[in-house]
Amino acid sequence: MPDVVQNTRVVDGQLYTLIGLEPYVRRDGRLTSLAVWRSPCATCGAPFEVRIPASSNRFIPNRRCQKHKQPGRRVNKSHAARTPLAKPANPRS
Repeated sequence: MPDVVQNTRVVDGQLYTLIGLEPYVRRDGRLTSLAVWRSPCATCGAPFEVRIPASSNRFIPNRRCQKHKQPGRRVNKSHAARTPLAKPANPRS
C-alpha cells in the first residue's frame, strides 16, 4: 500500500474524491483494501462511487453512474461540458 494517499484525482477534467477505504477479501482468501472514490456522472452529474484496489498504481475509473454506464464508450466533450468538473489549480481572475 502506498505511503502517501491522494485525496483527489482528475481524469480528463472529471474530479474524483477519495471518501474512504473498505476491507475486501479476495478470491484466494487474502485480506486487502479497496479505495472508494466519488465523482459526478459524466452524463447526468449525479454522484456515484467507484471501488479500486488501494494498492493499485493504475487509476482508470468508470466515468458514468450505474444508470448511464456505457462500457468501452468514451465520454465526449458535450457530456463533459454539462457536468461539474475539476476546477483549475490556479484560476486567473
